[in-house]
Amino acid sequence: MARLSEMPFLHTPIRYALALVLPVAMLAITLTLWPILNDSPFLLFFAAVSLTAWLGGYGPGLASVLISVLLVDFFLTEPRYRLPDSPLDLVQTLMFAFVAVLISWLGLQRRRSIGATERARDEMKVIIESVSDAITAQDPQGTVLFANDAAAKLLGYTSTALVMGQTGTVLRPRYAMVDEAGNEFPYEKLPRFEVLKTGLPAEATFRMRPIEGPERWIELKTSPVFEADGSTVRMVVNIFRDITRQKEIDLKLAHARARIQSVMDHLGTFVLLLSQQGDVIDVNSTALAWLRLPLEDILGQNVAQANWWTNGPVSETEIKRALERALQGDQVQFDVVMRIDDDTQRYVEVRLVAILDPSGQVEFVLLSGIDVSDRKRKEERLGQLTLLLDAQRQRLNRILNSVPGMIFETSGGDNIATQRYEFVSDQVSALLGYSPVEIIGKPSLWMGMVHPEDWERAVAESERIYRKGEVGIVSFRCVRRNGETVHVEVHMQTDFNESGEPVGTTGVMMDITERSQAESALSEYARELRRSNNELEQFAYIASHDLQEPLRMVTSYLQLIESRYNNALDADGRDFIRFAVDGGNRMKRLIQDLLTYSRVNRERTMPTEVDSAAALRTALQNMQVTIDQMQAVVDVVGVLPMISANESQIIQLFQNLVGNALKFARPGIPPRVRISAERRLNEVVFSVADNGIGIEPQYLDRIFVIFQRLHSRDKYEGTGIGLAICRKIVETYSGRIWAESVEGEGSTFYFSLPLKMNKWSYDRLLTEDSLEHT
Repeated sequence: MARLSEMPFLHTPIRYALALVLPVAMLAITLTLWPILNDSPFLLFFAAVSLTAWLGGYGPGLASVLISVLLVDFFLTEPRYRLPDSPLDLVQTLMFAFVAVLISWLGLQRRRSIGATERARDEMKVIIESVSDAITAQDPQGTVLFANDAAAKLLGYTSTALVMGQTGTVLRPRYAMVDEAGNEFPYEKLPRFEVLKTGLPAEATFRMRPIEGPERWIELKTSPVFEADGSTVRMVVNIFRDITRQKEIDLKLAHARARIQSVMDHLGTFVLLLSQQGDVIDVNSTALAWLRLPLEDILGQNVAQANWWTNGPVSETEIKRALERALQGDQVQFDVVMRIDDDTQRYVEVRLVAILDPSGQVEFVLLSGIDVSDRKRKEERLGQLTLLLDAQRQRLNRILNSVPGMIFETSGGDNIATQRYEFVSDQVSALLGYSPVEIIGKPSLWMGMVHPEDWERAVAESERIYRKGEVGIVSFRCVRRNGETVHVEVHMQTDFNESGEPVGTTGVMMDITERSQAESALSEYARELRRSNNELEQFAYIASHDLQEPLRMVTSYLQLIESRYNNALDADGRDFIRFAVDGGNRMKRLIQDLLTYSRVNRERTMPTEVDSAAALRTALQNMQVTIDQMQAVVDVVGVLPMISANESQIIQLFQNLVGNALKFARPGIPPRVRISAERRLNEVVFSVADNGIGIEPQYLDRIFVIFQRLHSRDKYEGTGIGLAICRKIVETYSGRIWAESVEGEGSTFYFSLPLKMNKWSYDRLLTEDSLEHT
């Protein structure tokens, strides 16, 4: 019922008029019904007071009490038409007045309570209507008891009146519900069913698809309203909050977080998010892979106290200090060693930076780490190489300074005569009297240093080496800064670019003045020696040749005396003549061997290509009679190669060695000679093996000395020159000859000869041989 006091047409006079009219009306009714109400004259007046107090308020109610008391006492109480004078009437009147006043006061309080309730309800209605959330109230059967405008709009109604009174079966077809996974959200899982069952608040989140309008994300919270007993749910209140925007933001944030996480995971760097205290609150996949720990063992771990760092307290102190600096706004960077397992470590470059929230306060600290193990290893290797390079540089400087010459490098054009020096060692000062600064970078400088008489030859030889890309030697004279002449020898090689074109030279220039002077003196001495040796050999040859004639005459006359006067001589005379003839024959063989020995040097010619197999065949043919007589066997094993030598001397060499094998055969055993050859680098090693008597080891070197014999002439013939001739022939070609033997089983003679010998090496050999023989 609407309050009359709030009606604009019920002013104060009207309300107080009600205080008069209603008691008078009750008086008329009471008088009319007096036969019935004579025992309760105040009954209807209670109604008048109550109605007046309700409609008019507390003041008109009190006025109505007073008027009712007067009317009852004056018109209804005996004696009538006068005020009560008896105590009983007075008590009765006072009791009525008390009760009437109480009723009026209670009416006032009830009126006030209802007014407050109505005001609260109106305020609540305003509040509910102004709230953007949809709010409904339902009884246990699902009938809508209340709905605000937002709820009506959400459910597809134009007004709240159309919603209230509707049941769940009517509302359900108006929308569809889908959960977060995209599946249908069962109607029975709405929170109100759980609230009715448990009496506890419940909530759910789902997507709501109305028949008309866009799809919405809804967060539904349902709370119970109990009966007076506090246990029975009288109704449930549903609050539908549209969280579509929040979901969209959350989805975007989730996508952003996923993208950030993906970026972090694919950075290839170690990333930790730390609280201000240094506790790990997030980690990327790279960090998980590096640490080889499950996520739960990392989250919450204090980064400074973690067992990932190999340096223990040092790392803890360093990381704590870095965290403090980062919280102060510094970007901190340092290197630390991370232990992966007992056998694996990583060098990590760690950076810490504070991440601020919108208010400028530190939200968390970002710790990132880059694996710099390769860089560290390279730096360590670089350090080692630097130390090694310094050591090598010092060693090179010592080597360059110890080289008896000037190391140089030139470049700059096709013409070697105009190339400039890119580098010269310090020895240039001692060699030419110039400093390196005066030489380096100066083209054509050496044109003024080379002796004018040697210039053209030096340039031509250097140009030939440069063009052919060879390693060569050029000798010429230079003029020092002080004007002195110095003989130099340049060992040089050509430097090429990537295209294979010559671009410069590298080499060493040495002072050979003393050597040149010595070589000149030595060459002159060698020429003199060769002349003297030739004269001596000529003399020996002539002497040996001329000695044969008187020796032949003596031998002939002795043989003539023996044949003519044989009968006149006694036995001693004949023995004397026989000894003299035998001595003459031995002298003749000795002279012939000496001629052969001297002929080795006299018959020297430039070596030619010789078929060693053909030379051996010729030697064997010369000895065929002896071979047949001794029933000897000569085997050639393998192929004998071509060599560089004098053919007649090689025939002599084979003939002497095979003849030696036949001479020293074991009695009663046919000689067997085995000849073979083996190539070793640039030479051939021949072997001549026999099955003869052998040689005692202490005599293996002595047998090659001229006139040295190991047996008496009575047992084995010979002059002791044969093996000396073999040695002389072999050494003529810079070869070697030696023997190996087992006494009583046989001997093997080895000698080496070159495969090829050029004129330069042959001339050098002649000089060395001349000096040796001198």
